[in-house]
Amino acid sequence: MSDEVLTARSQCLSCYLVKIMSVVRTIPMSRREALRGILWVLLAALVGWLVPMATRFGSERFYTAASSAAILGRMREEMFREGDNLFLVGALNAIPFAVAIALVEGTRALARRLRPAMEWLRWGELVLLGGITAATSLAVWNNLYGTGKVSSTAVIAFVVVPVYATGAAIAAFLLAIGVVAARSLRGPLRPDNNEMQLTRSAHGQTERGPRS
Repeated sequence: MSDEVLTARSQCLSCYLVKIMSVVRTIPMSRREALRGILWVLLAALVGWLVPMATRFGSERFYTAASSAAILGRMREEMFREGDNLFLVGALNAIPFAVAIALVEGTRALARRLRPAMEWLRWGELVLLGGITAATSLAVWNNLYGTGKVSSTAVIAFVVVPVYATGAAIAAFLLAIGVVAARSLRGPLRPDNNEMQLTRSAHGQTERGPRS
């Protein structure tokens, strides 16, 4: 693919993005928030789908003498081929990403007071899941292309790991919600210094009694 074709496609993509943003600005705020949450879920799923592909490409590029074009061509052939089906591997890996961000965005839409915390939690979930899935993908692909001591059935890990990753994402979400709730409840239950001083002075006057 020539540089001119890539440049033309990138320009077309930027034009489409500009048109999409102009349309989004005309949408009412409530619908815009819902659309924003859906877009974040789709973006997270795309990230999860790309992690096995990127680690597969990097491992084969590092351990073999094949060129980048040859690796990409081989991956395109294996995308839907029986026995490989890289598309299914990426789809399974995208599930925990979509579930985690759907929880975050749903909570963000329902509880306005938690929105600042949800912004941080969204990125935290992406980092957590990205680390888990990237480490698993690298372990599988490195053993296949590096040591060669495992069979191709090692890719069964891509079926098991999303289950554990989904559990880890939900656990992290519940833990973060618990921490936020505890911090929000801690303030009203603990009087500030002024209230404590007023309470102590009132108790002192009660013990001394009225002056004659």
